[in-house]
Parts: sequence; structure tokens; C-alpha cells
Amino acid sequence: MFTPVIDNVMSIYSVATEENIREGLAWYPGAHNFAKSLDVDIERAAGIIAALSPMSGWENNKNKAAQLYRQNGIVCVDGKKNGIGLSGNVTKAQEIYAGAKPLDVLKGNKVRAFYETIVYPESVDPLPVIDRHAFDIAVGQRTDDKSRAILDRKGVYLEFADCYRGAADVAGILPAQMQAITWIKWREIHKLSSR
Repeated sequence: MFTPVIDNVMSIYSVATEENIREGLAWYPGAHNFAKSLDVDIERAAGIIAALSPMSGWENNKNKAAQLYRQNGIVCVDGKKNGIGLSGNVTKAQEIYAGAKPLDVLKGNKVRAFYETIVYPESVDPLPVIDRHAFDIAVGQRTDDKSRAILDRKGVYLEFADCYRGAADVAGILPAQMQAITWIKWREIHKLSSR
């Protein structure tokens, strides 16, 4: 069983460069501003971005969201390639585009946390986004998707979120900032992609 440990998160934070910290502090405000560039309804834009985020790097995620807006939410979803993403995710994005409340459509702690952090990047309230890199940081080692599946067990995601909240408290920053800074540094250390 993998257990999140605040010291593991802090060990990555402690080696973050000034540039890593600057980039991490700006990450979610930048995502918020990108969402605002798509739509005056920040919740709708953030919901669409979050819906299209699984299995997608950030630049690709932004491009897919912008494409959905350019196409006025009209994308053929018939199980074949649609040019935007996995059909189930595209359908969720379309529902949000059409007016559904994002939290009524978005499933999964990570996707919901991503949505809320884009909407409220300067708030302590959203759960931190625990993706594969954030998971690995918290347990102090690189793992695999099978190991990370424990995040779907009841209460486990919250344990990881609390780990990041604890580390953020130690550093005197927001949980989302801790997650973003360590995510950037971890990827740099291990030469990993953004997905």
C-alpha cells in the first residue's frame, strides 16, 4: 500500500528553483486566465477544459477546449476519431457547453479538483489535483497506473489531498501552488511529459 507523506512532497519542494516556484505559482492563475479567454462564464470554460483533460497534456488540452468553442460545441461523437478527444469526455464537454452545471457532469476527484482549481486558483478550498505525478511525489517514488488506482478507493484521494495541504501549510502557500510547484520540479527531475 502506498501512503502519502508530507516529507516526500517537501523534499521536492525544497529543491525547486526560483524559476520552478515562479512557474508553479503562476500555473493555475494562468489556467484561469486561459479559461476566461474562452468564455465570460468561467465555470463553463473551466468545466470544458476539465472534461477534456484526461489523457491530455496541457497544451493539447487547451487546444481541444478552444476547438470545441470554435465549433460551437458541435463535434461528431460516434466512437470514431473526432479530433478532440475520448468520446465520453467530449460528450461531457458538450453537455457543459450546452448549459449543464460542470459539477453535475464531471466525474472523478482529479477532474473535479482540476475544474475547481481553475475557477478558484487563489483559494485554499479546492482539493489539490492529484494526478500521476502528484501521486508519485507524495509516495516518494515513480509508480504505475495500477498502483495509482488506489486513488479510486474511498477516502484515499482525500489522504493525498491532505498531504499536499499539510505541505502547503509548512511552506506557507496554497495547496494548489504546492501541487503545481512540485509537479513542475518532479517532471524536470525525471524528464517526464506533462500528461
